[in-house]
Amino acid sequence: MRNMKTRKKLFGWIGVPVGLMILTTVVFSLWWRADPTVAQETGAIELTQAVFIFLSLVLCLWGGLVCRRRQGRFPFGFLSLFFLTLLLREVDVEKLQVPGWLILWTSGWGRNLLLAAAWVGYFVSALKKISLTWSLFSGFLFSLPGFFCVAGGVFYLLGLPFDKGLFDVTASRNLFYEEIFEFHGTLNFLFCALSAVFLPGKESDPPA
Repeated sequence: MRNMKTRKKLFGWIGVPVGLMILTTVVFSLWWRADPTVAQETGAIELTQAVFIFLSLVLCLWGGLVCRRRQGRFPFGFLSLFFLTLLLREVDVEKLQVPGWLILWTSGWGRNLLLAAAWVGYFVSALKKISLTWSLFSGFLFSLPGFFCVAGGVFYLLGLPFDKGLFDVTASRNLFYEEIFEFHGTLNFLFCALSAVFLPGKESDPPA
């Protein structure tokens, strides 16, 4: 009986994003036919992606803070850095009304230096306990959050050929297909963060 309830929860966690991907594909397709600017830079699809990545980042930072086990913070550290990298890639900070020092460290060489230092620090720390790191990494990879993370990465990869214009379709269609695949990727990343934080038995184990 307990196994059946667990399976229903897992099917729910997987079914909801699948349903949302189908629904949003239909909605954005109809919207794009009426107004192709929806898929352009800073259009509705790209802005939604940025929101999803930002929410994923906030959730993983919170998950790391409330994690009761030190080892459990390792996946949250990785995901937080990963989502921060994606967010700075998606958002053109230079076009926003923000202080100059923030633009300096979130765009161009400042962003690259900041991210490089963060990733190097993370991997140096991880390599100090390589066996524990591998155990935590493999455990995450074969978990539900890991499934969503990999799925998100696959959707991003599916969008690359359209970004490079490898198919014989119009520029507008290439842009739309690229954005819709990346949208599905960020949706899966959001469910990766949600399941990592709130799914019972995961490393976050937040207090009730």
